[in-house]
Amino acid sequence: MFELPPETVVRPSFCAFLLVLIPLFISRLNLLDMLSRSRWLSFAGGASAAFVFVHVFPELSEGSRTVKQADPFYVISEQHVYVVALAGFTLFYGLEQYVQDSPIHFGDSQNGQGNAGTFWVQLGPFAFYSCLIGYLLFHRHQPGLDSLVFFAIAMGLHFMETDYGLREIHSELYDHIGRWILAVATAIGATIGVLVKFNDAVVAILFAFLAGGVVLNVTREGLPGERKIRFRAFVTGGTVYTVLLLLSGL
Repeated sequence: MFELPPETVVRPSFCAFLLVLIPLFISRLNLLDMLSRSRWLSFAGGASAAFVFVHVFPELSEGSRTVKQADPFYVISEQHVYVVALAGFTLFYGLEQYVQDSPIHFGDSQNGQGNAGTFWVQLGPFAFYSCLIGYLLFHRHQPGLDSLVFFAIAMGLHFMETDYGLREIHSELYDHIGRWILAVATAIGATIGVLVKFNDAVVAILFAFLAGGVVLNVTREGLPGERKIRFRAFVTGGTVYTVLLLLSGL
């Protein structure tokens, strides 16, 4: 069993702890109400979109080279990592469409009491998604404090968007059990990250799958169609996060 040296555990463990707290307590802080819900979600959506275009896509390119170098018989294409990202995108999109097209749909979504079946269909992939994020806090293609901080911030904003989306439809179920499952999934991923290290090619593939989910969820939550978006807040979030990423050299 692999174990990270103690000096490389503390910072990602702290970030994992903060991410675990988001689904548990963010609604209790009434942060979105204090800062104007639509502006805050728009700002977070812009920052998440910037993370995808400025950080995720370049890292997918690096990942494709890593996978190719790890396998001398990798003869089909250098695009395998992008295919994995597409698979992640397609899986989350397919599940979303299943929920939308279900004859029982969201139940009484206006009162935050969506149908239990659709709730579990949505929550399961997000739990796996949270587990991946917990693991990748410890093992990313780009090591270092800057990479860790920007990844954690982007995922934190993303968790807040996801929390809002699930709570909006399934507030009762999400409050009673969903938020706890997501928090535990993140903690499990972090624990695996401390104890197990996959090779660089596997990490690249895991990141690619996560990236596909991030792209879809940013599009869905960060660019809402029915929800009112504040374009200036969206642009501000994207600009601020892009500048920070460029200044950090990531």
